Amino acid sequence: MQTPEILPQTDPSAPIERPSSSEELLHSNRHCLTCPHTQALSWWEERHKKDQEIIASRDNEIVELKGTIRSLKKDLFGKKSEKGNPPSPEDAPEGDSASDPKDPAPPLSPAEVKELMHLEEPWERPKRKKGHQPGRKSPGRTRHTELPASVEVHEPSEKDCPSCHAPFAPYGSPEETDIIEISVQAYKRTIRRPRYRKSCSCQNTPKIAIAPPAPRLVPRGKFGISVWVTVLIDKFDSSRPTARLLKDLKDRGLSLSQGTITDGLKHISGCFRPLYEKIVDRSRTASFSQADETRYYVFGDTEGQTNNSKTSPHRWWLWIILTLDTVVYVIDPSRSSKVPLAHFADRACTLLTDRFSAYKYAAARIVGLALAFCWAHVRRDFIRILIKHPSMRPWVAAWISRIRKLYRLGKKPEDRIKNRDTLVSHLAFMKQEAEKDLHQSLPPPARKAVKSLLRHWDGLTLFLDRPEVPPDNNATERDLRRQVVGRKNFHGAGSLWSANLAAWIYTILGTWSKNGINIRTALTDTLTVCAALGKVPDDLSRLSPLVHGLRPEGYSLPAPVRRHLLILCFFFRSPDPVVCPQRKASLAPFVSLH
Repeated sequence: MQTPEILPQTDPSAPIERPSSSEELLHSNRHCLTCPHTQALSWWEERHKKDQEIIASRDNEIVELKGTIRSLKKDLFGKKSEKGNPPSPEDAPEGDSASDPKDPAPPLSPAEVKELMHLEEPWERPKRKKGHQPGRKSPGRTRHTELPASVEVHEPSEKDCPSCHAPFAPYGSPEETDIIEISVQAYKRTIRRPRYRKSCSCQNTPKIAIAPPAPRLVPRGKFGISVWVTVLIDKFDSSRPTARLLKDLKDRGLSLSQGTITDGLKHISGCFRPLYEKIVDRSRTASFSQADETRYYVFGDTEGQTNNSKTSPHRWWLWIILTLDTVVYVIDPSRSSKVPLAHFADRACTLLTDRFSAYKYAAARIVGLALAFCWAHVRRDFIRILIKHPSMRPWVAAWISRIRKLYRLGKKPEDRIKNRDTLVSHLAFMKQEAEKDLHQSLPPPARKAVKSLLRHWDGLTLFLDRPEVPPDNNATERDLRRQVVGRKNFHGAGSLWSANLAAWIYTILGTWSKNGINIRTALTDTLTVCAALGKVPDDLSRLSPLVHGLRPEGYSLPAPVRRHLLILCFFFRSPDPVVCPQRKASLAPFVSLH
């Protein structure tokens, strides 16, 4: 029988030194390694450590989920505008306030505090009342001298003296009052073509003489050009369903069938494709473009074209490509890089977009395609951080102030040229602050936003050397607003030909509007030429001089377009050493075109 090892003798009167932790207890005496109590203590401490890690992970997950819920509520029930008041820390729920140690807010530096004091935030700015502002001169009533006048003479009911019945004599000039009226009335054109028979014996003269039939867009159709112009503009420019237009016309005395209108639109859709293709060709010659996309639904027979989606097979995509004087819309089942690759193939230009990966893929495969990114999307990232983490308000406010100062210095092309040195120093300061933030303990959404800012920094600062490039892509989002409203009202297109017609009409009307052309007059002239010839004319300059780069006689560019052209011409001739010869060469076709 083995005897246990004798423990070293100790003084009973000496104080007992207790280990402070289980590790010291284990190393104090190796004979305790097999002690059940020591093993149990070690197991419970390890279990406690793992539980603390799980609790911390779940607390962080709860904070993120609460932020996601606030963001989803804001998207569903909140205002869509980003100019409104963001949530304040006082409105934060329990466990996510400014004093919550799980979601700390990094302190501001003295420079940031000074900047916040001098730069007023949009949500802290007093809201201006609508309408006429106090202290400003009233513009007065518009005379509307361009309208035709219908003169009505209203005589007084009594033109003689009620006592002696002596007639009143005319006195001075009559009083005049102008009242604007709108009278929309459908009418029927009855065209009579008298027939004549020859009364001579000449051989080369036809026996019967009669005027040619009236031109019609639809063979044997009973609707004139004005009806189709009204239908097209009401649907594609006013974004109103055709059923509402037909109800409005019925209230005015004209009953039209939905099927008749649909068949007629399908028949006349071919009139717009050649003009659409010419506008697309002109768009491809621009040295600067902007692009964006949004969903668009196409139902019915799509002739084998599909988006390969099992859950949403009818979800297609409406792409917009914006240049100085053209607007091109493309409806395609794919949201991949197929559309930008097809439009910008073999082109050297600058493209302003959001940070969608399809544009990055296209830029990586097209030589000379430079991507510029939108600062409005960067600003939106920080606003979403404030919605998810209200305790980050000082940090978010500092970044929004920096972006606001960036807009103040370079919103217009002339400002970007004038304040270039200040912009360079301010952007350098912003990049330095972003790199500092990466070394701080920020919540995951904030860290993700800062990393995205630095990853897209080259595209975000491209506007410094190219004044024609604005700092944001808001112009394309504004031009997509009409199509988004139409998508909500009539749910997209019911067939493939209807989707193609929508893209063609959106492109033509958008290009005319961008160049200051009256769309109703231009559309009437276009359909009149097509009806007279019975087809689309071979010389499309009769339809729109803009497709060949020619301006109509007496036509003047809108003021914003003229201002951008002047800035481009100034920049093209500028002796600034920043402008490299390659950049001047790329701008030469654009400037000479106008």
